[in-house]
Amino acid sequence: MGEIACAKKKWLMDILKCLEKLNMKNFSLNDIYSFENFLRERHPLNKNIKAKIRQQLQILRDFNYLKFVGSGNYEIL
Repeated sequence: MGEIACAKKKWLMDILKCLEKLNMKNFSLNDIYSFENFLRERHPLNKNIKAKIRQQLQILRDFNYLKFVGSGNYEIL
């Protein structure tokens, strides 16, 4: 169980790193998808990188870190 929780935290931290590298308050899914190769290297067992990115963005939205503004666009709060 601890390994699963650790893997989830690693994903969230990696998405936060990607957002930091974007250095943009407003971004699109395509902007964050530009890190797909980086994330694939970090998580080689995951075969659905884009779906995982969207999932992590939903988690960050639920934590009020960002909000979905429509049409695949987000704003960091």
